Amino acid sequence: MNIVKKLKQLNQMPFPVTIPYYVSYGLLQQKFKDGVMRSGESWLVLRNDHPHYRIPNSREEWLKELSLNKDGQDKWLQERVSSFAALLKRERINTVYSIGSGGGIFEYYLKKHSPDIKVIGTEWKAEGAERLRRVCTELDDVWMFDALDPEHWKKVANDPSSVVFIYRNEREFSDKQWKQIWESMYEARVERVFLGLMWTLTIRALVQLGVRNLLKRLRGERLTLTGYLRSLEGLRRFSRGKYSEKESIYFPTCTGLYFTRYTART
Repeated sequence: MNIVKKLKQLNQMPFPVTIPYYVSYGLLQQKFKDGVMRSGESWLVLRNDHPHYRIPNSREEWLKELSLNKDGQDKWLQERVSSFAALLKRERINTVYSIGSGGGIFEYYLKKHSPDIKVIGTEWKAEGAERLRRVCTELDDVWMFDALDPEHWKKVANDPSSVVFIYRNEREFSDKQWKQIWESMYEARVERVFLGLMWTLTIRALVQLGVRNLLKRLRGERLTLTGYLRSLEGLRRFSRGKYSEKESIYFPTCTGLYFTRYTART
């Protein structure tokens, strides 16, 4: 292996690492539950008032904002949708359970691309589920869903023609919670899982975050705990012994990993 390949491998951190992730949200932080971005109530603050995360209350306004540069809305979005739709077709998957759908933007474009695919959106809180149901009428159904409740995983189990879709919300769970989620999916016999990872931690990213946070603090900005960032190995370890990583698909600006359940523990 040449020196460039060795440096790239080292940058990817081929070992498990988890670090806390902090973001500055300005004055809105004063409205967060317990002062951190670690609850459904705090997310509703952002979805009501923050321009980058806001989800309108009406479908008409929501449709108008589809072209804006907001959370999850970038020029690569429809390429990710196309790549995921191709995986569904290849694997003969006809139902998608989207865990934590937010504003339903990815799901909207997926239904436009593949209208025959059944897409179930989910949200943690009743208000979020109702808003999602109101704005993204393309969804086949919307459920309240708590990923940390083992009973909820039984709703999506024992269906080999479906996939659990967890997209851009891996930072919201601690290591202990991720371990619990994979265990709950396995015990409920969830057959297929797709992770659309927003950001995996590398040495370069670690340095960039350190510099960014230092500059924000020097400017007097308050940083609030938003979740956790992990190396790719740090995320993969939770599925071992329960799910096999079948493939990594083209998923621009994100990492798309497809898993299938082991029939027996290894």
